[in-house]
Amino acid sequence: MKTEVGRAAVWQHAEEADLQDVIRKIAAHFDIDDIAIHTPGKLSYVKEPPRKYTRTIQSLVAILLYTRTGIPPTHRQRPLKRDISF
Repeated sequence: MKTEVGRAAVWQHAEEADLQDVIRKIAAHFDIDDIAIHTPGKLSYVKEPPRKYTRTIQSLVAILLYTRTGIPPTHRQRPLKRDISF
């Protein structure tokens, strides 16, 4: 994966990904300190690389479906690390 750092690199990557107009609109309303753009095969950021994290989308979708439809989730949800004691 190609990684580039700096403001010019981010704007070049935004142009390649066709995100310049979106970033300008957001920057007009919010103060943007750091930005990172990730596309297949390329990553660019201004100050800090994006943090790695684990997504839990399946459980969020199950919770939303349960609250809206009343159908309980069919899969087993794992407990959080803080709830497990060794």
